[in-house]
Amino acid sequence: MNNRVEVFAPDGRFVTQFFGDTGLSKWGRDKLNSNPDMIRQWNLASLNDPEYGKRFAHPCGVKIDPDGRVAIIDHTRGRIQVYIKETEPVLH
Repeated sequence: MNNRVEVFAPDGRFVTQFFGDTGLSKWGRDKLNSNPDMIRQWNLASLNDPEYGKRFAHPCGVKIDPDGRVAIIDHTRGRIQVYIKETEPVLH
């Protein structure tokens, strides 16, 4: 219920977290345009939080493929966000 996915190293050390970062797809726009109530809800939510459409809403599953892509199922938004792992780690 924290609308993020946290990543930990095998030793339990915190590595990073994903909050979601995407735009509205063609299918998402079509769905919104077909439902005036949904458009109003989206617009109201976006007024209070400009990042509303980009962020996760109840991510519920993660899959990492053999190429290192991380797919996160965003349950409430009805979409999958895919991240590509950098080949070299970022050092802070």
